[in-house]
Amino acid sequence: MSVSIPKINESDIIESFTPVRESVRADILRYGDELERRAGLHESYNIDRERALKGAESGSYEQYYYESQLNRQRFLTIARDLNRSNSDDEIARLSGELTQASIAVFGKTDEHLAKKYADGENGDDYMDVAQSVAKYLNEKYGKVFECLGFDGIDGMITAEDFASSVERVLRYMSRNIDQSWSEWSVARRNKGSLAVSSVNRTISVGIERVPMTPVQAKGLFAHEVLMHAGRALNGEKISDDLRTGLENYSNVEEGFGVLFEYAITGNIPAKNIERYVDVANALGQLDGKPKTRKELLKIVTARDSNTNEKMPGDKRLSEEQLTDSIFERINRIYRGTKGDNHIGVMTRDILYQRGFVKICKYIRSEMDKGKSINMIMDYAMTCKFDPTNETHVAKLSSLINS
Repeated sequence: MSVSIPKINESDIIESFTPVRESVRADILRYGDELERRAGLHESYNIDRERALKGAESGSYEQYYYESQLNRQRFLTIARDLNRSNSDDEIARLSGELTQASIAVFGKTDEHLAKKYADGENGDDYMDVAQSVAKYLNEKYGKVFECLGFDGIDGMITAEDFASSVERVLRYMSRNIDQSWSEWSVARRNKGSLAVSSVNRTISVGIERVPMTPVQAKGLFAHEVLMHAGRALNGEKISDDLRTGLENYSNVEEGFGVLFEYAITGNIPAKNIERYVDVANALGQLDGKPKTRKELLKIVTARDSNTNEKMPGDKRLSEEQLTDSIFERINRIYRGTKGDNHIGVMTRDILYQRGFVKICKYIRSEMDKGKSINMIMDYAMTCKFDPTNETHVAKLSSLINS
């Protein structure tokens, strides 16, 4: 694999497709300079990628890698061209092409499954797997959870509480589990989200995040730190590629994180199912009619407002918080597009539920073969890879044995 060709990471797509703050609630989504810069940079290596693909062995990880990289490059180029255009016909065409490019990169929703979820099924078919994973986590990280200090607390956990607790745990883990945790740090951001960067070894905590119950915070810690950061830390011991992830490792990564949350809290996050249904709705899989951003905004506003009204007073969002939450959810589905009356859909949010189902089926299948949960989990936590992808398994094996 040529090291001279820069890799197109998922972060290149996500960060390029992040709308500028002023357009978040506007009728038209607008983007910063990153979309132009990254699309231009990666487009310039297109011929090199095609040449590398032709030279790759059939069925190899290298073939898989370059096919995926070309799909990502096309996705960036279409989004760039779409947002340059002022022609109504061209915008309509490119919006449709963007949807297909997203499907090539991230896949699409299963229509049958989406309709089941829309009818109220919560996807809770893997309680046995979650219980086994919970046993594994509590045995392996019991002292870590004690250090986290969320058990037995009656009140809510603020974002600052969470950030401080994670900092304390990182110090504990660097002294008692693996000194490599000392290279990781917490960064406080002026927004509401949580994110892990394996490149920067950073756990970003959005200080504006709505307070959580102690069990939610514990589940989120397991998801973000033990799973996302943990796989990166483990992978780095083998190869830098395995710290940042093999190509399309996110096909199980986000779902694996959801499984960790489920194991700790006993509940699959509602947003997991809702994201899947919302993408299916945008694609028109629920009623045969694809939805514009404005049309889906109306549907989600009605649903989320109704859900919020039923929440206990101390957990209910303010009108401003609810509006921010809805726009953030909707814009994730239409990011990369203009978000106007032309329909282009970013399908990445299906990875949470699809990946959850995939990793649960994998673990159950391995347990059915007689493997212990410790053996299964230790292997799955080796690095950022997809244990259900044969090219990933072969690549990992070659790196471990080299």
